[in-house]
Amino acid sequence: MPVYNVYVNIFHVSENLDPLLELGLERKEALVYLATLYLGSGTLSEIARKAQIERTGVYYHIEKLKALKLIKMATRGKRTLYLPSDPSLFRKILEHKKVSLEGIMPELENQFALKVSKPNVKYYQGEEDFPGFYDDMYAMFAEMEGTSGYVYILGHSNKVVHNYYEGMPTIQNYKPKERQLDVKLRSIMPKAEKDNKTKNIADPYMVTRFNLPPSENKFIEDKYEHISAIMLTNTKILTLDIHTLFASITENRNLAETWRNFLEFMWKSIPNK
Repeated sequence: MPVYNVYVNIFHVSENLDPLLELGLERKEALVYLATLYLGSGTLSEIARKAQIERTGVYYHIEKLKALKLIKMATRGKRTLYLPSDPSLFRKILEHKKVSLEGIMPELENQFALKVSKPNVKYYQGEEDFPGFYDDMYAMFAEMEGTSGYVYILGHSNKVVHNYYEGMPTIQNYKPKERQLDVKLRSIMPKAEKDNKTKNIADPYMVTRFNLPPSENKFIEDKYEHISAIMLTNTKILTLDIHTLFASITENRNLAETWRNFLEFMWKSIPNK
């Protein structure tokens, strides 16, 4: 009994529609191209029937596809037929879109930076504000988990902290979080902290208060000791004035990057002693 090789066209127009829509074709344009691809060649009526769209609208969509070089026209006798172009053209369209996007990305990113980097500032004043400030500080540090960046701390001495917090139970009784954050810390502190034999210099005040991992530490001369502190993540700058119990957290990527450059310069400039 002879064996016949029978080719069965199992190409489905509707099932191949979405990728062409994602490339930027309108729905009816995609239907017309896929119908033409299915037929191999066809008249306006045949293409409209296969695409299941109105005969009167097919020509408009074919003209748009011809402009994209996705459909070609041929004349056979008195009949005008429309043929699909090689689908590999879609790769070229995709590559062109990618090149075009890469060309405008710097402008888009600059505009995004201008808008997103508008400062978002939160202020805290007085003893009653500080528990909320500490909670927000912990959340700020938590944002650095899973990143390769450091939290930088330009800190003051523990002695300064305890002198100003004495007699403020709202602050003194603040409990650290149970879960230790998985972040990396670099602290720059007065040299007096390094010489304090009763204190573990690998455990500055912030580490204990916020249940943070041990910090890498460097020390500056005591003559540069300061009453305020600055802490820095990738996008936020925290400032704290112990003397007036005033603090702020500013979210601004451009400012944070500027401060990061400065603190990284300080860190590299301070000798390891």
